[in-house]
This record gives sequence, C-alpha cells and structure tokens, in this order.
Amino acid sequence: MSFGEHLATVVLHFDVGGETLGLDVTAVAEVTAATPVVRLPGVPAAVAGLTALRARPITVIDVAVLLALTPAADSDRTALLVLAEPWNHLALSVAANVGLSPLVRGRSAPASGHAQLGDGREVRLLDPEALVVTLERSLGGPGAGLEVQPWT
Repeated sequence: MSFGEHLATVVLHFDVGGETLGLDVTAVAEVTAATPVVRLPGVPAAVAGLTALRARPITVIDVAVLLALTPAADSDRTALLVLAEPWNHLALSVAANVGLSPLVRGRSAPASGHAQLGDGREVRLLDPEALVVTLERSLGGPGAGLEVQPWT
C-alpha cells in the first residue's frame, strides 16, 4: 500500500521553518541524537553530509533545504530521523522538538497533505518516497547516475 493510499494514525512530528512536518511512525526506523556530519564537496545543499550510526554510513538530509523552508542553524539540528527500509541509509536532520502524536480520527488528509494532530495543530505529512525523489532530482535525477542508493 502506498503512502497516498494510507493515512497514518500516529505521526512523528517536528518543526522546520515555522511549519510542523510529520512522518507516519512506520516510516521512521530510529530517532537519535545528531552525530557529527562530514560535509561533501560538490553535493547539493540538501545533502548535509555523511555520518556513521553504529559503524554504518548514513547520508544526512537537511529537510528544510530539501523542501525550500527556512533552514535551522546547525546548532539547532540536534536529532536524526533514520528512515525505515528501504531508505534506512538516509536520515533527516531536524530540531530536537520531535514528538509523537495521533491524528484526529475521521478526518482524511486533504490534497495538500496536511492533517490535524490530536492536540489540534496542523501537520504537513511527508511521504518518504517523495522525499527521496525530490533528493534525486536535486542530485541531477536518476538518469544522471546519481540515484539515492544504500552504501555497499
């Protein structure tokens, strides 16, 4: 079942650029404290760099830059959201105000991809697959030989 056919009931949410963003809790494998990131020359700004998590290389994505939102200062990005399979080699760099909330039942997500959290706040639901497609486009697209692939 694709993301568009399934509306999350529990969302991992975080604030970026004055907007509350969220991912279906099943789309996130792990939330961890940010680790040092090695910046890579010549990559788009959306790629914050590389880090290691339990000796496994992870590509860190600056979700604010990727989505053209106001980016946070490096010191404010204190958490990594490691995506679930098949994108568990990617992590979103976000502020530490990560929360877990249910969505309001009986309200479907409008075409804009927004929904309402149990506490009444609006959240923009992100589709992990769409994030990867957006990242690949910023890298020059799949046809350029720059697909977002796991490290081997």
